[in-house]
Amino acid sequence: MAKAEKSYNILINAQSGTASVTGQKAIEKALSKSALGVKNFHYLKTEDFAKKLSSLAKTNTPLLIGGGDGTISHAGRMCLENDKAFGILPFGTMNMMAHDLNVPVELDNMFKAYTDTRTAHIDVGIVNDYPFLCCASLGVMPEASRMREETRNLPAVFSMPQLGVFVLNELDKTKRRRVTMSIDGKERRIKTGTLVISNNQYALSQTHGEHNNFRKESLSDGLLGIYSASPPSFWAKIRLLAKLQLGAWRNDPALKEYIAKTVALKTGNNKELISIDGEPIEMHTPLNFSIKQKALKVIVPSGDEGHD
Repeated sequence: MAKAEKSYNILINAQSGTASVTGQKAIEKALSKSALGVKNFHYLKTEDFAKKLSSLAKTNTPLLIGGGDGTISHAGRMCLENDKAFGILPFGTMNMMAHDLNVPVELDNMFKAYTDTRTAHIDVGIVNDYPFLCCASLGVMPEASRMREETRNLPAVFSMPQLGVFVLNELDKTKRRRVTMSIDGKERRIKTGTLVISNNQYALSQTHGEHNNFRKESLSDGLLGIYSASPPSFWAKIRLLAKLQLGAWRNDPALKEYIAKTVALKTGNNKELISIDGEPIEMHTPLNFSIKQKALKVIVPSGDEGHD
């Protein structure tokens, strides 16, 4: 494929994980070395970022968005509404969408990757009419996300142990919730410590390395992955958490997996706190999940042929 002759609008959330640490000067230096065409470059705090994104999503200029998975999810909703293609600059902690789309996470390589591109069409998950790109979850994850936000300014040496103890405690059998799931119309009742609904299934074999234990083999299969974890003992909790860090977590005996095109969740509560692409949001129940196949256009490096 020939090198693309185009210039981008580049918008980076200055308060996202690694963008705030890297800093604007270092990012601009890497950008200048890449020889990538740039029409406008914006490095903005979250409140200004949202306003600028709303404007840029309505233009015809190709768009690159920098931030973590929460920022990318917000951009996805905005670009879906405007039928706008966009590319991802991974400046988050997990960068799950970037890994799935084979976008380099190294600063010196991420801009260079967009000098030669194609447009892919990927699925979008929906919960109560609200789009998501990675996953939505009930139980431990939204509570952990809320705690992470509350301790964001603490050094990791303090916040991470607190978070680990919190997750262990929340996975206790006494804190499991009863959930009625309607999976493609078939009802099933479970008790679960945490329930995750993913936009497409996670890969069975996780051999891709650090920060990539939740990679997906496809982003366009049109299926939701449903994962319920209920470890029966303290050591089962330790084993599951270790596998989540190291990989091979899908074969853990404490985990149950289902696939579906639609899922409805009832919990007995009028509202539930759920995590949507890492951001805690309160929603009315029932929680109705579906998937829009190949609904979102994303700009990806031309060497990636796995997600169209």
